Amino acid sequence: MNEYHGLTVSPRIYRSDFRSSHAKLPSYHEKHTIAPWNPELAPFPSLQLVKETTLKAGYSHCQQYLNAMWVILIPLVGEFVFSDDQKVGVGESLRAFIPENTEYNISNPHPVLPNHFLQIGIAAEDPLEKHKARFSLSQHQNRMQLIHWSWSSAVGHWRVMLGKFDGRTNYLYKPQEKVDIFAYAVEGAFELENCLLEKSDGLALTRQSILEFESLSNDAILMMIEFAP
Repeated sequence: MNEYHGLTVSPRIYRSDFRSSHAKLPSYHEKHTIAPWNPELAPFPSLQLVKETTLKAGYSHCQQYLNAMWVILIPLVGEFVFSDDQKVGVGESLRAFIPENTEYNISNPHPVLPNHFLQIGIAAEDPLEKHKARFSLSQHQNRMQLIHWSWSSAVGHWRVMLGKFDGRTNYLYKPQEKVDIFAYAVEGAFELENCLLEKSDGLALTRQSILEFESLSNDAILMMIEFAP
């Protein structure tokens, strides 16, 4: 249990077998954990979108949302091409500002193989320049890496982190101040706050000054999205 604005709040878990939205078409397959059209399922107002998408070879997927947001795209398998012909592959991530009611397109340039990527949407007030980050989970095994971060008067500070862990590895994370955290098991299994997270499960935690977790499988990958005032 945690204290949040004077109330006692329990961790909120998002199981992979329960999604706010699910789409399967000939060209793509995607699952929403958090979606803008179901704000009551979002753990924090600033976090508007968390979804995984598989796009078949040679296909593209056009998207549009009512609210402006920063979109963070992380390839998990293969590579994709963003609207402006910018190519992003595994070990890279793209942050782009998407104005309200504006279409953007993501395509799979591979002639044979599908791709698979993670997409995060964070409420935006001021546009940021597009930013492409590079990282290596294998070279920095068993620790969280900061991938993207920013600040706005509407959202405050936010950070997106990724980490790859050996099995039975304990990790202690201490933010500089109390923060809200959404943790997401990209691969493998973890135990956080006495909750078991398996692949594609999420957990929302409020006002955390310390977070301890254990990876339960080899090469387990955890994503954390952190919000601070």
